[in-house]
Amino acid sequence: MYDRVELVDLKLDVILGILDREQITPQPLVIELLMELDLHEAGEHNRLDRSVDYAAVTENIAFLAGNGRFKLLETMALAFARMLLVAPIPGEGRAPITAVSMTLRKPTILEGRAIPGVSIRRTAAGIKIATRELAPGVRADTLCETDWNAAYRVRLDPGATLALPPHVAVKPLTEGPTREGGTLRNDGEGVGAALLIGHPAWL
Repeated sequence: MYDRVELVDLKLDVILGILDREQITPQPLVIELLMELDLHEAGEHNRLDRSVDYAAVTENIAFLAGNGRFKLLETMALAFARMLLVAPIPGEGRAPITAVSMTLRKPTILEGRAIPGVSIRRTAAGIKIATRELAPGVRADTLCETDWNAAYRVRLDPGATLALPPHVAVKPLTEGPTREGGTLRNDGEGVGAALLIGHPAWL
């Protein structure tokens, strides 16, 4: 089987790089993404929840890239891979992805002399995703955790809460999780999920 969903020529302007100027001025980022999964049920029964919503994937990638201030393409690519390969919870409305391949390029950083990029491929069976409990009923799947930034897919039981400082960015992945001031809470009836990214000192 080699079913796949692709995102080609995804363009973003983000803070990215190890140079001082790269951490001040956004620069173009171009992403090529291939997601492998069984699309039979999606095609046979007209069910998007048995595939992946490429619009949602685009939004989630843009959220991590736009808020992470990543230094390396390698770290960013691995965070994207973990986000896509972590097992979905029912409310996410997507099928499990078995493997991802991607190329990330910085088309302007070398001022036309060349276009540098990083390519990776990871499988759900082989990738390592650490999980920890952040608070009662709140578990975090680690997408990246460096001395510069940290990103997680968090799962919250119904009624569970998590205290967050203002600089942590939040993007709900399911119904239920809402942020009010410094608190993330799941008001839904089932387990909720959200993406979090910020400086690792908040943990």
